[in-house]
Amino acid sequence: MQGNEEQHRLRELEMEKLRQEKAAYARKSTSIRTRVIARSEGERSLLKKERELRKRFTETIKNDKKNAEVLYRYGFFLMDRGEYSKAIRRFEEALDVNDRRDCSFPLEKAQMLKAHMFIGFCAGQLLKQSLEKAESLNVEDTMFDYDLNVEGKSLEDVLQMLKKESEHYVAIINGEKRIISLNEYLQYKGGSKGKVLLISFVETDVTIKMGNYQAKKVPEQSSELLRYMLDMILKKGYVTYDDVRFDFGSTLSWDTLRRNVNRTYGYIDTKESVQKVFELSKGTFSEQHPQSYQLATTNYIIVFRQSTFLELDNF
Repeated sequence: MQGNEEQHRLRELEMEKLRQEKAAYARKSTSIRTRVIARSEGERSLLKKERELRKRFTETIKNDKKNAEVLYRYGFFLMDRGEYSKAIRRFEEALDVNDRRDCSFPLEKAQMLKAHMFIGFCAGQLLKQSLEKAESLNVEDTMFDYDLNVEGKSLEDVLQMLKKESEHYVAIINGEKRIISLNEYLQYKGGSKGKVLLISFVETDVTIKMGNYQAKKVPEQSSELLRYMLDMILKKGYVTYDDVRFDFGSTLSWDTLRRNVNRTYGYIDTKESVQKVFELSKGTFSEQHPQSYQLATTNYIIVFRQSTFLELDNF
């Protein structure tokens, strides 16, 4: 037992040393990129440190196969070097190892989330590179050399698939922030994902849609309030009348706000029922406090036209 504790202590010391070396490498790399004087000498020194770090990472992984943290950090290191395929593999390995009961160095919650996000980022970079390469080729000449129709897709079809997958959006799906592709967004928009409430800020007109029923356009003057209320609810679970009055700057009375919310943000599902985006929070009535709203469904997706939201500077 004592031997195991000593072994773990040594591994912890080794991991802390590796963390410090990686941080020092990142600082030195940033410094060299921003300096002009002695850049060539600094870059040679940086390459040497990079080789040493690679060796340290691979040795640590070889000696401790249950270490999720070192896999995650190595994935970040590879991503920073533009080695996206290798980085994806390390991030995926880190998540797999982290799920094991005997994981020696588990990931923090923030690292788990960022690992998934980094996988998406790296995949996006690979997709971008593939699209650039595909578009640099002469499609017509290539079709004379290869009959890709035998595989069920023409070369032009494959190129269009690639282009569609290269466009991404930020989505909040039942409280979870994700990047989705154009194809996935179109599936929600077309209703093939089932009876999901879709709130879309993608097109010029903001729309609310339930499943495969017809979309409802939100008036331009009401779209900013919709976005504000959703933002507040996603942050703290509800939005109060005071939030709308003092933070958003609305001059509407509580009764007028309630009427507008019911009329503007209600979605008519069928003749028998009405699906609303918002509902009064428990205990909220016209003459009682707190006067607040919450989401009326737990099965929803909110989509924004924004291709990047990751902050990759934090390790």
